Amino acid sequence: MTIKTVLCQVFVLLLAATFPVRGQDSGTRSRQKYWDEGLLEWSDFLTARRAAASHADAEWSDIDVVWTLKSETIRQGNYSYEHLFSVCSMNPYASWVYEDARTAVGLRYEQVIFDLFELHRRYFQTAYENSPAKDNIDELWDIHFKRAKSAAEQFKKASGYGRDTTAIASYEQMLAGYLSYGEPEPTLPQYKRDAVGWGGQLGYVGEFFLRNADSYLPVSAHGLGFGIEIDHSRLSVMADFSLLFAGKQSEAIKYKNLTWETNDRVNAVSLELSAGYSLWENRLLRLTPMAGVGWGIIENYSFSNRYDIENEDIPYQMGGFRLLAGVLFDWKYACRLNLYGYDRSYTEKALRLKCYVAKTNLPTVEKLDNPRPVADSGYSLNVALVWHFAARGLK
Repeated sequence: MTIKTVLCQVFVLLLAATFPVRGQDSGTRSRQKYWDEGLLEWSDFLTARRAAASHADAEWSDIDVVWTLKSETIRQGNYSYEHLFSVCSMNPYASWVYEDARTAVGLRYEQVIFDLFELHRRYFQTAYENSPAKDNIDELWDIHFKRAKSAAEQFKKASGYGRDTTAIASYEQMLAGYLSYGEPEPTLPQYKRDAVGWGGQLGYVGEFFLRNADSYLPVSAHGLGFGIEIDHSRLSVMADFSLLFAGKQSEAIKYKNLTWETNDRVNAVSLELSAGYSLWENRLLRLTPMAGVGWGIIENYSFSNRYDIENEDIPYQMGGFRLLAGVLFDWKYACRLNLYGYDRSYTEKALRLKCYVAKTNLPTVEKLDNPRPVADSGYSLNVALVWHFAARGLK
């Protein structure tokens, strides 16, 4: 035998191991058969051969019925949550019938047992949907599955293990009426959020300087802001940072014996600590008045081209303490409930509109065209449109 022949045979064996040839029954018993896939057939069962002495046995077949939990994401408006639903199926690998008992009546008998389990599964699902918090699923599962097994045992005895066709027909009529009703609709669970939570925001920030006769700042500044927050009940404590590009210096000024020239590029930086209290909130919107303190900075970015700004003596920044007050308006476009497992939580994503007035204590400077001490008003109208995220655990 040549090496080429040996290699070909090894390749064929590996190919056969990877793609096994299917047996005759594999197509009918490749998976669970679900109740809603249609009536049972004897091909759904394994066939067993019994000894001649066992013809008087009460149990001449056995159907193995199981319930399975599956999940899907339910969306109701801006809310979404994981919804658990049950399905009823029979296991073709654990269900069997004696080959001499595969009769039409026997198949009707097995179908009634299957239908009884389906009926009690629906009772379980209804009880689960009517449960406010939906956190007692294990308890409901045990109760209703035990009831399903008990109902199946009662039917087996009442029908003489499939020998009493009158009892089988009575059960069939009763089950046809009950099973004609549809499944219960999913319901949004009731929930209570933990008192403490956290969040953050990121997005556009604009500052519009309210100018007076001696204003020397640019008209406005625009840029990026981000922040974090800690929530307790309706109270929120927020820390925000923003870096804004203000364009060009509107007038030449002298600050600490250094000239800020006209058309120098200017930035605005702010650090703020504020607190807000949610006055009104529903599933979609929230209104929160807020107030706080901070530090506002005006920075001459062009100085980096003319001086070594690492030298702390170069006054390329000026600023001061600031007070602020305004309102937050949140549009909660996506809220998510995680109801199961160790990470039970409520999270929300929102577009936040933040409007507030700030008063920054800016230093006194001199204008070059009219040398005298002047002070800008320090007032500004601030607007932020940011993406906001918040999370809390569930009680």
